[in-house]
Amino acid sequence: MVKKKTHSSMNSLFAVLLLMMFAASAFLLILLGSRIYQNGTNKLDENYTIRTAVAYVTEKIRQHEDTGCISMQELDDLPALCLRDMINEDTFYTYIYFYDHSLKELFIRQNTPPSPEMGSTIVELSDFSITESPEGVFTVTAVTDDGVSLSELIFPVVQP
Repeated sequence: MVKKKTHSSMNSLFAVLLLMMFAASAFLLILLGSRIYQNGTNKLDENYTIRTAVAYVTEKIRQHEDTGCISMQELDDLPALCLRDMINEDTFYTYIYFYDHSLKELFIRQNTPPSPEMGSTIVELSDFSITESPEGVFTVTAVTDDGVSLSELIFPVVQP
């Protein structure tokens, strides 16, 4: 009889060890899956941020392709894309610039002194630049906090 009890406790111990190994494997699998999911969502957020910045500026330039409505200016020593609009015979300016780790936009009436602090944040970035070539081609470059960058050339269509 003692022999049978030892065999029964061995079976129980084996079953408990097998259950513990299964639980540990399931836990490790869940940890691995959550890490993969987190990396995927981080990449999607980064991709969304950088593409939003470049697409936003591209669309603004496309909206202002009339002759003389787009220029590069300085806003308190910051390079800024300046877009001119006529609304009900009043002139308004939209400044797009990089300030305080953010792509910002400032929409103001002519003769109102602009300030970088007045702008609305579009997206937060590590770096952003807009440059214009002598031929009128704009280069937009955005850099995320992880160092991923995206550049785009924008060729405005000048309408006669």
